[in-house]
Amino acid sequence: MTGGGKRVGRTFALGLADDGWDVAVHYNSSAGPAEEVAELIRAKGRRAATIGGDLGDPDAVATIIPQANAALGPLTALVNNASVFERDTAGSMTRQTWAFHMDINLAAPVFLSQAFYAQVPEGGRAAIVNMLDHQVLRPTPGYFSYTVSKLALWEATRMLAMALRPRVRVNGIGPGLTLPSGGQTQAEFEAEHVRTPLKIGPTPEDLLQAVRYFLAAPTVTGQMLAVNGGGHLMAYRDAEGPDSMGSTLE
Repeated sequence: MTGGGKRVGRTFALGLADDGWDVAVHYNSSAGPAEEVAELIRAKGRRAATIGGDLGDPDAVATIIPQANAALGPLTALVNNASVFERDTAGSMTRQTWAFHMDINLAAPVFLSQAFYAQVPEGGRAAIVNMLDHQVLRPTPGYFSYTVSKLALWEATRMLAMALRPRVRVNGIGPGLTLPSGGQTQAEFEAEHVRTPLKIGPTPEDLLQAVRYFLAAPTVTGQMLAVNGGGHLMAYRDAEGPDSMGSTLE
């Protein structure tokens, strides 16, 4: 579970432990929260490990799956949850902002998936869930590099589903705005939810249910589930912030 110490990742890690999973909790800089989650998982009677690593560093990325495997044994699920976003536009983006998003939001989950696949034995069955963004169904230019990185990860999700079959199923979740982020007030956050067709937005628990579905669905691969109150059906609106769950690279 990348980014498993805080926000949505914490909900995922603890919820999957409730379902009987042992969990390797990855973190970037939030060692304390990650260890707290691991202790809560152990208190549930499951095994847990914490693994630090900067997803923008290829050398660090290369160590994550081997560390998790060494701590917990052969892995049967990978949730690529951690991501980052910074506001840029087609006019303001730089090589640095572009590379920042592509390294963490695209390259890291792809190479983690490659390493994960390599440790699944012939005849084994496993699953990968990539956290995307519902904007892949309704791209907007306000967060240019971020949105392109998620669009690319969605395409990679489908390509990996073909490439890693039949051992590994690969699916994605496209969350709408799930937690306040980017300095949003609670009122602004709630107003975004009211604008959706269902007049309600997702909670971390809603996203957890989507993760559970993909992990338990043996015949589903190459799919994305938008969990967003129908937000992907709305016409383009030049919003001030991304319709996403917020950064989880902590």
